[in-house]
Amino acid sequence: IIVQKTDNAVLLTDEKGNFIWVNPAFTKIFGFTLEELIGLISPNIIGANTKPEIKAKIQKCINEKVTVEYEGNFVTKSGKSIWVHTTLTPIINEDNQVTGLIAIDSDITKLKEAEEQIRIQNENIKGSIHYAQVIQKSILPLEEEIKAFFDTFIIYLPRDIVSGDFYWMSNKFTDDYNASICNTKSKNFNVGDYIFFAVVDCTGHGVPGAFMSLIGNRALENIVNQKHIHKPAQILQAMDDSLAHTFKHIEENYRDGMVVALCRFDKVCVEGKIKIKVTFAGAKLDIIHYETRTKKFVEHKGVRRSIGQILSRNLEFKSETFYLEEGDVIFMYSDGYKDQNNVKRIRIGVNKFKQLLHENADKPMDEIKQALLDYLHKWMEGTEQRDDITVIGLKMKDL
Repeated sequence: IIVQKTDNAVLLTDEKGNFIWVNPAFTKIFGFTLEELIGLISPNIIGANTKPEIKAKIQKCINEKVTVEYEGNFVTKSGKSIWVHTTLTPIINEDNQVTGLIAIDSDITKLKEAEEQIRIQNENIKGSIHYAQVIQKSILPLEEEIKAFFDTFIIYLPRDIVSGDFYWMSNKFTDDYNASICNTKSKNFNVGDYIFFAVVDCTGHGVPGAFMSLIGNRALENIVNQKHIHKPAQILQAMDDSLAHTFKHIEENYRDGMVVALCRFDKVCVEGKIKIKVTFAGAKLDIIHYETRTKKFVEHKGVRRSIGQILSRNLEFKSETFYLEEGDVIFMYSDGYKDQNNVKRIRIGVNKFKQLLHENADKPMDEIKQALLDYLHKWMEGTEQRDDITVIGLKMKDL
């Protein structure tokens, strides 16, 4: 009675797979009677048009005496194409011999149509995000532009196509070269000139992080190049004010924001010698200065205050100054590298990150980059990337 009344199609075959019975639901779904199935389609469950992967499943059911499942696309008597999910079970007698097969077919056409709609939507979304990636890349300085002033490497690995991390550069040139005996012109960078370089890690990743990165980039451009605020600590404060204005319509305790490491590189004359003065200000991001002459690593820490986060506004952004010597390197980075976990959910950690820099700091920039990437990929062992990753090394040219 149950087989007669069920909405699923039920078919019985003999031990060779030849059809011997179908229930009324089979005719309702496919439009064929048993006689039409045998005469017009195939007398056997394996027909001339049976796909190899389905044929293999049926053979497995018979040979290994196990239930199998498969899906296929079929055409009804009226010419309609439908998707069917089949559960095929062997009928086994007391002697452990297969005496027949029971096939239960479910119409899953609506499910497949929904899956196809989702697939198309996902493809459209991915297409949009990939185009957003092109837009985001357009706000980043070209590597050739950076290499005009620095020997450099750049590791920039978005977690989800687009990134909440970004890096930014701007330069200011003077036309006055006669102030001191140090003013010997170089090709790109002279005494009195200065360069800004920032690494910024915005709240979130993927599309929300990417939107925040556009806001952060625009804020830096406006503050430095339009408002002409050039002191790093003041730039961070102006960014904080800008973000507060941007999100003024959101409740006061919002937590979206960004952390920033910002360096200003000035070419200066000190006691008749050309030097590079670095002025650093950080909002919850640090930098590392490798002194090639002493082989020391000096960590310069940012203030424990984020840009745009009201809860820490009682802390004041501060700048600190130091000088670069020939061969010195500045490492700037977001938290993504050191926070990446392995299959055991253990993070690389800040100590290992610093150790990797120690071990490779004297190498050429491209070799430092490769060493960091090699360790990262080995550590991840196929685990998903946890966050956006940015690591940048800068070595000033033409001191």
